[in-house]
Amino acid sequence: MIRSDATDTQLFEHVLHLNGLPNHERNAGEAQLDRIIPGWRRRVERNLHLLKFLAQGKSNKEIAEAMRISESTVKNNLTVLFNCIKVRDRANAILYAHANGIKLGEPNRHPY
Repeated sequence: MIRSDATDTQLFEHVLHLNGLPNHERNAGEAQLDRIIPGWRRRVERNLHLLKFLAQGKSNKEIAEAMRISESTVKNNLTVLFNCIKVRDRANAILYAHANGIKLGEPNRHPY
């Protein structure tokens, strides 16, 4: 059971766990998250979008333009992401994504 004060790392790990479950169990888990942590999808989507941009080889400037945020915000978000998944750089973030079954296709619509 995840708590309402879960860190981004705990939340991301929990969502990765849910993604490995059958659809009905995943849906129930997501509904529970909706009740416990309003806005959880936005927090997770930001990290997934960043991973997808990294996999495409995008620079911080390109990511900033695509997400309509400043380059310094991209740098801050990448630092949070890297700490969240316990990696030090872009290459290892992509390896983490592959190892955890995260699909790194095109980012969906803008999450903000």
